[in-house]
Amino acid sequence: MLWSELDVGKMMEGVQGVATKLKKLKGLENMPVYELVQAEISGFADSLPLFKELKSESLRPRHWKQLMTLTGQSFDLDPKTFTLANMFAMQLHKYKDEIAKVTSSALKELTIQNELRKLADVWKEQKFDLHKYNTNGTDRGWVLKGVEEITLLLEDMG
Repeated sequence: MLWSELDVGKMMEGVQGVATKLKKLKGLENMPVYELVQAEISGFADSLPLFKELKSESLRPRHWKQLMTLTGQSFDLDPKTFTLANMFAMQLHKYKDEIAKVTSSALKELTIQNELRKLADVWKEQKFDLHKYNTNGTDRGWVLKGVEEITLLLEDMG
């Protein structure tokens, strides 16, 4: 399965379903194969939150490069060739704390970028009225006229 097509939510549901079915198999709990299958399912389930973090839209190429450096792994993220098997082969679960830091940072960066974009959009549309300011017939420059709306806008943003 291609990494770009991976639906972690569906995988989580599937793992839960298999684990539930396994628990319903009575009388097999003492068999070595049961414990082996249970360990595999548990290990796979433990890796899914990591996959969810790595599937985040907030990860940019710079974050993937950072992950490569931190893990000592090198990988090509071409969506046409990069597979779930490639991800498993890298054993990234060994680096889950480092990955969590990078993905958390990426998410915070994306949040900041989105907020800055919103601010830019709001201020791009603002019109300012200037008024010539004179004192005793002396030109004193320009002042903003009618700053109530701007003040309200600033208060709402603050």
